Amino acid sequence: MALLVEAGVDIHRPTLDDVNRAWDAMRRFAFEPAADVPAETPGDYDDGLFAQYGVFDWTFTGEHEFFELDMTRQFAVPAPGQPVLRQVHCTFRFPPTDEIRSLGEADLDSFEIGLEAFFDQALEMPGFARIRECGVPPAELAVSWNDL
Repeated sequence: MALLVEAGVDIHRPTLDDVNRAWDAMRRFAFEPAADVPAETPGDYDDGLFAQYGVFDWTFTGEHEFFELDMTRQFAVPAPGQPVLRQVHCTFRFPPTDEIRSLGEADLDSFEIGLEAFFDQALEMPGFARIRECGVPPAELAVSWNDL
């Protein structure tokens, strides 16, 4: 959260300008080593990022649909028995206008391509590249952490 605030992101009333600021902060966060993740730990999902977007209704009623634009950092934390995966999400939610719906849905991860290529490709995906053109400010910004 501190990186978002340092980047000038208004956590409580996000604007379209805050979207790009947030992705810049996520880029900085992605290049900070996770202290609990050994650099040479084998496995495909030790530390990486996801970019994803689309229209979702997590209540499954159709009454609370949002277009979600999300970047997530996922990393393994060694624990007795087996590693636990943890995720830090940065998610903008927009009202799903027809123009925003036309952006479709897609996802990308960094595990096979590296961080530089990930950010280059993610920010060129229609949901990330064209959201500003829609002219609709985000309804909210959610920053969350969860264990898998």
